[in-house]
Amino acid sequence: MTSVLKLENMTMADFEHVAAALREGGLVCLPADTVYGLASIPHLEATEKIYEAKGRAELKPLALVFTEATHIVSMVTDLPEVIAAALPKLMPGPVTCILPLASPLSGMEFHSADSVGVRIVPPPSGDLYKHLPSPLAVTSANLSGQPDACAVDEILEEITAACDFVIDGGRSRLCAPSTIVDLRPLAAGEQPLILREGPMRAEEILRRLRSLE
Repeated sequence: MTSVLKLENMTMADFEHVAAALREGGLVCLPADTVYGLASIPHLEATEKIYEAKGRAELKPLALVFTEATHIVSMVTDLPEVIAAALPKLMPGPVTCILPLASPLSGMEFHSADSVGVRIVPPPSGDLYKHLPSPLAVTSANLSGQPDACAVDEILEEITAACDFVIDGGRSRLCAPSTIVDLRPLAAGEQPLILREGPMRAEEILRRLRSLE
């Protein structure tokens, strides 16, 4: 049975129960600054539950949500220096950054090949993730092709029924999917590619990265 928790009322015991459910391969619906997410640890048996719940094509990759840019750099090894330097200029924020993968991520089993999308959710909702396993594999908490959920009461029952916990953090502040920016061109001295423009506009991303030139 799915438990619904109010983020503002959660105790350390609640955080520990949610973290334990994730470590055991369960699914959790989480708030973010953008839209609500459906999360698991990035191990194959757990992420397959995400694809099943969403009706999502398994070749479509999931993003990894971290709590710190330094954690990303330590885990995604052999990042070009310019790409590593770009991360703290864009995150935390409503941005998913596409990074090159020189080799498979250690201990990770999820659908990815030569790249991975990473996010850091800003406070206040981002504070929740500091109590949970890191990184988490996350995608939007909706059925594939259906509208995103900006509040718990907008998440369809098909999604919540697959979860161990649903965490209610109120309505998402931005209520729009994150901007997706491909940072791989930076390694060749080129501008990043905006694959999906969202709350952080292309001109703002280029402004923040100008100091890297």
